[in-house]
Order: sequence, then C-alpha cells, then structure tokens
Amino acid sequence: MALKPFLYASEARIAGAWQGTRRALRDLRGSWSHCLSRMVDETALVLKEEKGQVNLADVKKVCLYAHYDRDSRVEDYVLNCIQELSKLGYGVVFVTVSRHLTAESIERLAPFCAWIVHRKNRGWDFGSWKVASRFTGPLESYDEVVLANDSVYGPVKALGPIFEKMGKNEAALWGITDSWMNRYHVQSYFAVLRKSYLALPAFKTFWENIRFVRDRYFVVSRYEMGLTQTAIRAGLPVAVLCPYGDAVKAGREKIEARYAKLVGAERYATRLPEAWYCKKVLTRCLDGIPMDPMHFFWDALIDPLGCPFIKRELLSRNPMAVPNVNEWEPIVRAASSYDTQMIHRHLQRIVRQRSPC
Repeated sequence: MALKPFLYASEARIAGAWQGTRRALRDLRGSWSHCLSRMVDETALVLKEEKGQVNLADVKKVCLYAHYDRDSRVEDYVLNCIQELSKLGYGVVFVTVSRHLTAESIERLAPFCAWIVHRKNRGWDFGSWKVASRFTGPLESYDEVVLANDSVYGPVKALGPIFEKMGKNEAALWGITDSWMNRYHVQSYFAVLRKSYLALPAFKTFWENIRFVRDRYFVVSRYEMGLTQTAIRAGLPVAVLCPYGDAVKAGREKIEARYAKLVGAERYATRLPEAWYCKKVLTRCLDGIPMDPMHFFWDALIDPLGCPFIKRELLSRNPMAVPNVNEWEPIVRAASSYDTQMIHRHLQRIVRQRSPC
C-alpha cells in the first residue's frame, strides 16, 4: 500500500519534468525564429495593395483585420463582420496572407474597406496587423483601433449594443473574452485599443518591436499576452465583455446539469466519454486550472453571457474534444437571428473527416 503514493509522486515528477522540457524546447524554437525574423525585409512583404472606397481621413476609428483562406476566398461570414464594423464607423484595413487576392474579393471588400492588402505569410495575425498599421498612419491619431481576425464566426449578435456597453467603462484595452492560460490576457481575436493606450510610449515600443516570427507559440506568448501585459504594467485598466470567472460559473452550471442528466439516465453513464469530459472540466474548475473559455465554455458564453463570436476551430476541428459542439446551431439560433448558413457554407468547404452538425 505504501508503494502507491511513491508511484503517484514519481509520475507527477516525470510529468512535471516533461512539461518543463517541452516549454524549454518551445522557448528555444521561438527564440531562434525571432532571431531569423530580424533578417526579414519588412518592406518586401506586401505583394499587392488596393485602395478601397472608404477614406481614412474621414474616420476616427479604424479596424485592422487579419485574414487567411487556403482557397483564397473571402467568405460571407468574414464580409458580414467587416460590414458590421463599417456600420459602426470603422475604416477597415483588410490584410490577407492567402495565396492570391482575386479581383472578385477586392470587389466585394472595396465598399467597406479603406485598404485591401495581400502580403507574404509571415508573422501570423500580429504580422498582418503591423502591416495594416502602415496604411493607417500613426495609430495614436485614432480614437479607437480594433484588432480582429477571421478565426471566429460572427458577430452572432449586434456589435452596436456591445460597443455601447463597453464604452461606459474606462478601459484602455478591452475585448470579448480573457484567459489566464500562461499569463492573463485579453484574447486577441477581437480587441479594442483606445487612445489612452495608443498614445502610451510603452505601447509604441511594443508595436515597433513586433517581428514577423513564424513560431506560433512565440507570437502568442510574446505578442498576444504582451499586448495586455503592456497595458497592465502601465497601470491602465483592462476589461472584457465576458470575464473568465463568469464564463466558468455559467459553464460549470451547464456541465453539472449535463453530468447529472447522464448519470441519471443510464446505469453506466459515468463510463461514457461525455461523462468523463464533464468530470475532467469540473475538476479543473475546482482546482483553478485555467482553460480556454472559447472552447470549454462556448455555449455559456453565447447564452447567457452574450458573447457575439464562436471559435471557428471549435466547429471545424474541435481540438479539445468538447462533446456538445454539434449543438452549436440551435444554441446560436435561440440566442440571435444570425444567418447560420454562412457558417454551414464555410464548414462544408473546409471540414475533413468529421461532422460538426
């Protein structure tokens, strides 16, 4: 009997050592990628640029939008998001790293964009946003700058009331959701930077130091998390529409109800993968282990928390094996009037070897 605690402790030490080794290797790979990025000629990254019908001189707010599509298409859900931002008075600079920028895409985007840019695929979203900022002039000259990308479907709810609600707080940086994974940060798929942050010398230094790094882990840890941490270290307030704590609380209630239903419905339900998943997430909630809310609590975010976006990767790949993802359409329809066929059409084109419905 005394052997079991020893084995458990040994297993924990081995797991900890392995995680430490993985982190060290990731850091090494990221550092090497960052060194290589210093040799990149940033002026040669732009392949094509087209002027849109929006004049940035006429707007006080701008959106930098990062896009990629393996078939070089601009999907309806992307165009819909850009239209919504344009209605709110944002001049959009659209930057794509797709293989081509077709005349059809330019024609669809032009009425709602100030610039449509095609660049080489380096640097992930932050690379696209930095390229976009070359076409806007100084960012601090705008009242607000939105960073957005096509990694989410939506907005499934109108953005106007959300901007009105978030406009009542004094946050220099705000977003839709936040995360405590690694370091606290506003998730950058949709982030709003206000003038108080844009004019900060520390932000200018942060932005100027963005490199076109190929390593995704480096970009997330240095740039996505750095965007929030720069504001926090400067003493500026940060806010989100759907705080992580609220997502955990609402998501936990849904998962507890789901688990109770499973256990009550079938004698051996606790052996089902869905029940195991529920137990795993509930245990992480109790232990305070941070999780990505856009995956683990996606349904609670939409209703009751009012999140206007759903992660594209959740529906197309479901990397965390969340069991109820196929319920996305009735949940979205119950919470909004969003045209879910825009999501269907995209999934029908990109999904392989799995059914998201």
